Amino acid sequence: ARYDRHTGAWEGLYPEVLQALAARGGFAYSLYALGPRGNESRTAWLAEALPRYDLVLGAFEMTMEREAAGIFVAFPVLDASLVLGGHSRERADGLGAHLLTFARPFSAGVWAFFFCMLIATAVLYDLYEHGGREGAQGR
Repeated sequence: ARYDRHTGAWEGLYPEVLQALAARGGFAYSLYALGPRGNESRTAWLAEALPRYDLVLGAFEMTMEREAAGIFVAFPVLDASLVLGGHSRERADGLGAHLLTFARPFSAGVWAFFFCMLIATAVLYDLYEHGGREGAQGR
């Protein structure tokens, strides 16, 4: 995103996406061009900025230092060029919390349907490959 000083408008992907979200969600927003000052690291700047703002947009990679500071990336699997940074108020420790992050976008009903379809596909594949009872006798 870049700010055009002559027109006073923001241009680029982030402002367009935010404008579309605001129109559909019925909320107002303000954009500020911020970033690390001087020799300040991006991690230190994020740790300082996130409590002051609702959302920080940018291409942020997860590092051990940022994770230790409670900074997280909302959807790390989707696209590294457009991520939402947030400050974790309740930091989830442990490997289990990280292994199940892919399941968050879908409801329990969707996962139950997926699991049932997986089992049904396996049973149908077994019947097709082994011909029912004839295949079971030869095992």
